[in-house]
Amino acid sequence: MKIDRTVLRRFSMFERMPDGDLDALMAQAIPKRADAGEAFFEQGAPATHFFSSSTVG
Repeated sequence: MKIDRTVLRRFSMFERMPDGDLDALMAQAIPKRADAGEAFFEQGAPATHFFSSSTVG
């Protein structure tokens, strides 16, 4: 699964980021799908990643 730059541009924090910077960020990104109710992280756990989510459908 590849991350689409246009999807990230929908988030205000990425809308003005230069294409080269966004491409560098996307090169490090790991896409993950989750089923409804599945947790990506637990409250109180150390922060080791940045998560951005969107619904697809």
